Amino acid sequence: MVSHGLLNIKVLVVMPLLTLLLLAVACGGEDPTQTPQPIATSPPAATAVPVAPAPVATVPVAAPTPTRAPAAKPTAKGQLNIALKETGVFNAHPRTTKLPMRSWIQVAGFEGLATLDIDREIKPQLAKEWSVSPDSLVWTFKLQEGVQLHKGYGEMTADDVIYSIQQAGAEGSFFSTAKVIRDQWSNPKGWVKAVDSHTVQVHTGTPKWDMVYWNMTPSGSSVHIVSKKQVDEKGETESERNGAGTGPWEIDEAVSGQFWRWKAVEGHWRKTPEFAELTMWEIPEESTRLANFQTGKVDTFAMSFDSIPAVEKVKGAKFMVQKGVAATSFYLMGHYYYGAGTSDQSPAYNPDLPWISSDPVVGSPGWERAKKVRLAMSLAIDRQLMIDTILGGYGSQTAMMWWAPFGKSTTTGTFKWKPEWKWEYDPGRAKQLLTEAGYPNGFDVTVTPAIRGAPGEVEACEAIMPMWEAVGIKAKFRRLPYSSLSQEYRERAVDGVTCHASHPFVDPLLGFTQVHRTKERGGTGIEYPAFDDNIDKANGIFDRDERIKVTYELGDFIWDNVLDVALYYVDFVYPLGPRIDDWSENLRYADARLMSALEYVPHRK
Repeated sequence: MVSHGLLNIKVLVVMPLLTLLLLAVACGGEDPTQTPQPIATSPPAATAVPVAPAPVATVPVAAPTPTRAPAAKPTAKGQLNIALKETGVFNAHPRTTKLPMRSWIQVAGFEGLATLDIDREIKPQLAKEWSVSPDSLVWTFKLQEGVQLHKGYGEMTADDVIYSIQQAGAEGSFFSTAKVIRDQWSNPKGWVKAVDSHTVQVHTGTPKWDMVYWNMTPSGSSVHIVSKKQVDEKGETESERNGAGTGPWEIDEAVSGQFWRWKAVEGHWRKTPEFAELTMWEIPEESTRLANFQTGKVDTFAMSFDSIPAVEKVKGAKFMVQKGVAATSFYLMGHYYYGAGTSDQSPAYNPDLPWISSDPVVGSPGWERAKKVRLAMSLAIDRQLMIDTILGGYGSQTAMMWWAPFGKSTTTGTFKWKPEWKWEYDPGRAKQLLTEAGYPNGFDVTVTPAIRGAPGEVEACEAIMPMWEAVGIKAKFRRLPYSSLSQEYRERAVDGVTCHASHPFVDPLLGFTQVHRTKERGGTGIEYPAFDDNIDKANGIFDRDERIKVTYELGDFIWDNVLDVALYYVDFVYPLGPRIDDWSENLRYADARLMSALEYVPHRK
């Protein structure tokens, strides 16, 4: 049973290391002052899409079947402890769970229809195969059989899948991609039906080539499956607090702001964990996470690169590296040009910001002035210095957020940025551009890091400030939990700059769809009238070469107008304590910012 108060159990005591002494973890300790934190009130349930009249003939889409775990499964033993920057209030219901907790529950206890493996190849998970009809409108998902839901709720069926995904896309959902999911699974021009207990068909209304991508877990952008029966019998609040999923770990106990404890699912359909118990500790301070690792209280943790020398001194410690797992950019918020100058103008549109145009017409004097400011802000940043110092060399420069310098997908081919898409460090030209734009003395700006767990995300955001100050831009630093910042994203309440690390998509169009379409729940603060039509057009193209052409046209527009200012790609370096060993071959890339595939973490031999 999951609760949200401080329980009478062993807990980690986390205190600032002001004296540079290493703190041990205390046992016991019921805190009578700790009060339970409330669960968010659920909005009204989504209305189901009408049932289709009959199945439609389909053509197969390549999708290899995953290898099931051997019949004779090992018995999980011991406790695995990891320390994270933020977990938040445990909530498993697909509509009401927020970031970053959505990502972490998917790492452990909840699965989606598909996943993305270490080679960035789409692989089946709860769906063993899928296909699309000749007219590109009807998708058919064949589900794995025999997959058991947690807490005795029986076998996962098509009803669980339809319920979970439609809830994630419902009006009022906290999903950043709710509109994308709703357009696919609740489209008024389409329908959804359970053909039988293990077959789902979805008519998307219009062609949607990216159907599978928004169902690849673990990822904060993708949907996990929960038990509909649990909701029907005990209500949404129980699903939020004590959700029944299908993953290799089942939630056992959660104390907000302190820890989530999971127990291994013996005989799991895919992989029984090596450890019997997993505890995710919320420890915001890097020094305290490091101290708990040094004293053997945690086995691995979200590590900043400047902690590597200290970890190297820990007896038996080693490192595991995952290449190119996050792209870091700074978001210039406020580009809400859709409806500008009309009654539909967004209340968040603010042309008083130096980087925002007073005229949404490309090429207008106002547009060109604001573009010069954006270009100056980019040229003032020494990216290589940040890579060499903050990242310790574990990274590479990038040009735009969604364009990886490597990677291949069997569905989309390889996307790489063009050679001319490259930022040069040139503070002299940055000063000149600011003067030409009417800001010879610079301007003030507030900078907020999006704390998602990526290496150096806060330090990199802080490093930008003196670089901007050198050309006259005076920056004020603001630090918020990501759960608070993501709420501001949804409310269009951020009008400064945010530093944000995102996982690399195998196709840039997926990133465009998530953050550049008007009125999506998340976003980078850039909404332009042409984006919606062009992105929707590209998403309706199943011919790969034609879709790639349209995607590059979108990329050229974004680059030419300095609407996406990326910094670098970063590798993740995970510290491994003496009790655990490398599991890199099983890591996932659906959201590579996460410490994924924890069921594969092995005992050190």
